[in-house]
Formats: sequence, structure tokens, C-alpha cells
Amino acid sequence: MSAPDAHALSIARSVWGRSTVIGVGDSSRASLRYAPAPDRAKAHQLLPMTPAAVVAAAGRPSDDRPIRRRARDGVGTAALLASGLIRPARTLRFGDLDATLTDALRQAWSAPVHALVVLNGPPRANQKPVIQAIDRLGRTLGYAKLAWNPLTEALLAHERQALEVVNNGGVKSLRVPGVVGSGSHDGVGWLALSPVRIARPKRGIARLGPLDAADVISTISGVEIAPLNQMTLAVSLASRAAGLPLAAPAIDALLTAHGSTVMTAGAWHGDFVPWNVRSGGGEIGVWDWERFATGVPLGFDRLHFDAQVAVHRRGMAIPAALASLTANSSQLLPGLDDGARSATVAAYLTELLVRYESDSIGTDNPALTAWCTHLADALTRPEVLQ
Repeated sequence: MSAPDAHALSIARSVWGRSTVIGVGDSSRASLRYAPAPDRAKAHQLLPMTPAAVVAAAGRPSDDRPIRRRARDGVGTAALLASGLIRPARTLRFGDLDATLTDALRQAWSAPVHALVVLNGPPRANQKPVIQAIDRLGRTLGYAKLAWNPLTEALLAHERQALEVVNNGGVKSLRVPGVVGSGSHDGVGWLALSPVRIARPKRGIARLGPLDAADVISTISGVEIAPLNQMTLAVSLASRAAGLPLAAPAIDALLTAHGSTVMTAGAWHGDFVPWNVRSGGGEIGVWDWERFATGVPLGFDRLHFDAQVAVHRRGMAIPAALASLTANSSQLLPGLDDGARSATVAAYLTELLVRYESDSIGTDNPALTAWCTHLADALTRPEVLQ
């Protein structure tokens, strides 16, 4: 039997207290028992041993999780919980709980919380463990993100500010989470959010696609026309890239090649991907706003959507995805002339390089390293620099 995942257990202690006793099996009726998924050695989720967890697993819709995939996840969760009932050694037990944090989370939602699902994901620098609060029927009452290091603390604080801006934007077709509470306990910050609910499509109402939402977001804080070197983005890149060996020269090259290019600046979500979006009729839901920014060339979200889907869903190698992005930029950024389109692509790739190289500091993440290497290489191509 494999040993429990140390990363998942450290996250569990963030939820239930640093003095929490963590064991294997069902040796105490008073303790909480969770099934780690996919297994104890690689616990990307901690699922409470309750039928409601099956409904919860099948009830997290997004454009990346159509009903067929959600049904498969529900069946897989049911099988995992059944296995845990038959062989308790496959489960994890949490006892002697310090419930201060979980009590605060339960009070953040108006409805009674039946159980908490802990979504860990694989270890990475910007990982924010997410708590999914569910009722007895497995319906989602809300989510809470946890911050465990300076990077995630900054991301949670930024997301709260971003949601205030977006919720005040008055865009009826856009549905985003509401902030229902925040705080800190034992060094762990938390941000509680309402779920994003999308009405069923009505007959006769045009369906909004993801790129429609990207365009809506781009103008949510207004737009302005300015040279690239006078945009907020230029100042942000310079301050965040100080001391970064790949990003700092890339910014110099960007401003030398495109600094005087006049473009329209607006906003972008910052991580606009199918797994953060849910389309539905005349409205669209978007969550995970921690990378939201203003003062960037219009089109960043369109480019990000294409690049991330190419790598993470189509299985393209990073160099091929970046080359495809550049080649298809006229379709992704319609209405821009050649100079503005080239400048937008170069500025987006530079922004991504700054983000990934900054996030990789102090970590050993091969995926981030690969992205940084290939982004720096792409930014030397003639079609990007010219």
C-alpha cells in the first residue's frame, strides 16, 4: 500500500489545523474519513465518504467538462468511495480537529454545509487548494480558496479586488463569483466565493461563445488608445521582470520593436481557458480572476485561450503551439493591422514569460521551465520582433 501524499496531507492540515492527527483507515468513528483521488500516493482530491460527494464530482460544469465527462467523473467517484468502504485502508482519517477555519467557512454560506471536498491538484507554486462546500444532495454552496505562501496570498488578494471591479461593471451577460467572506487562520488565508450559476439556454436567444466573453471582458473597464510603451502593461512588465534573466531582455526587445505602436488598451481575465468558463444561452460564467489586469492590448484573452487549449487539450508541443498562435493571429485578432497584430502577440508572449519565470522562482517545476525556454525562443523570431 502506497504512503499518503505528503503534499495533500500538508494541505489537509491547512484546512483542519496544524495539530490534526492523520491516519489510515477507519479506526475512529469520531474522525472524518476521506477517499483520496486518484489514490493515496497522488491525492489530487480529498473526497468525503458520503453519497453527496458523487453528485458534487459530477456537478462542476465548465466548457471543458461536458455532461458526458461529468457523468464519467461521478461514476469514478462512486467506485472510489465504494472501494474505500470495502477496504478502509485506502482512505485517510482526520482526527483531533481544530475546526476554527472550517467553522468560518461554513458560516460564510447561508445554507447548511453537509461536507467539504478538498481539491488539491498537483503541486505547483501558484496552487491554491480549493474547498468545495456541498449540501446533503451534493449541490455546490460555494468555494473557498486557501493561500499558503506569499504568491498565493497575493493572488487571493488580487482576485478579491478584481471581482469588485468586474461585479461593478454592469455587464448583464457575464456571470462571475461573488465574494461572501474572507479571513485568515493559523497563517492560512481564505477567500470564500459564491458559485457561478448559468440559466439554461432559452429558445431564440443567441448562444454566447468563449471568444464573445473575452471581447466583453476586454472592455469592462473602458478602453484607451495609446502607444505600447505608454500602457500600464509596460510599467507592470518592467517592475515584475527585474532580475529575471529571460524576461528582462525580452521586455527590452519588445519595447524596441513595438514600443511606439499605437493600439487600443483594455482589460483581460488573465487565465481565460475552457476550464474557467461555462457558456449557456445569452450569458456566460467566468471564474478564477486572480490574474485580471487592465491597460493591456485588446486580444490577450483570445491568444491565451488558443495557446492553452493547444497545449493542454490538443496535446501540441509548446513550440508548435506558439508557432501556430503566431500563424493564426489574423484569425484570432481580426480587425487589427499587421503592426498592431504583431505587437499584440509579442506583448502577450512577453507577459506570459514574465509570469512563468516569476512563478518558477524557488520551485523545481519542469513545466514552467519548458514554457519559459520556449517563450524566450519564440520572442526572438523575426515574425514576432518585426
